[in-house]
Amino acid sequence: MPKTRLPSATSHKLESVDSAAVPQQVLSPRQILHYLIAILLMSIYGVQVCPFVEELTLAEIMSPLVLIGIVQYVFRYFVAANYIPEQAYEKQATTVFATEWGLFLLSGVFLAAHNTVTYDFPLHSGMKLIVGYLAIGFFVATDLALERDFRVITHLQKTTAALALQSSATLTRKFSLFISCTLILLTTVLFLIINKDLTWLEEASAKIPFDIAQQAIMGELAFVGAIILFFLLLLSHGFTRNLSLRLDASAQTL
Repeated sequence: MPKTRLPSATSHKLESVDSAAVPQQVLSPRQILHYLIAILLMSIYGVQVCPFVEELTLAEIMSPLVLIGIVQYVFRYFVAANYIPEQAYEKQATTVFATEWGLFLLSGVFLAAHNTVTYDFPLHSGMKLIVGYLAIGFFVATDLALERDFRVITHLQKTTAALALQSSATLTRKFSLFISCTLILLTTVLFLIINKDLTWLEEASAKIPFDIAQQAIMGELAFVGAIILFFLLLLSHGFTRNLSLRLDASAQTL
């Protein structure tokens, strides 16, 4: 009966790889685009779910969003330049995800605090904005983590370093967590939007014909659905791309 070879050589090669050698893109176009889209989506989301935000002018809505986005990006710059490269390569994608999602959470808290202090908005208004930041930040963080993982994989392939293929249990656990978080966040966001629309429909029923109000609500939900579909397709592409690279690299080492 043939003996099973233990991956000792593989482990040795993995430990010998300098994670700091992975090429860095501290300010990539992808990151900038994500942050700009997040600011735009939060300006739309805030109006759609919160009647208090709806009463603000465009300048009052955009000014704190842009300022918070800039501060968030500065923090992200220093973390990406100084902390992430110091992590072991197999932990860098996870670190990117935790950093991005944590920064989006802090941005939501800061925006809620700003509205409470400046406009005396109630607590539930701020909670709606935090949920929006968490939802958008989850998709952005996942995509940027997949991008980081892609850079690590391609770097290891170019340096002829062995690439460890994650176990099926690990991949299944990550995929299950992603699906669970996605469903929870999207259900919460859709509930907030529909609740706001029903309140608006009740108030506007005497002024606006029902068919026009219905078209407005359906258009709004279609817009939200298109954004969700875009992010899901983007993340699906990133996940399958990285998995394909890992499988190819694993096959080459056999």
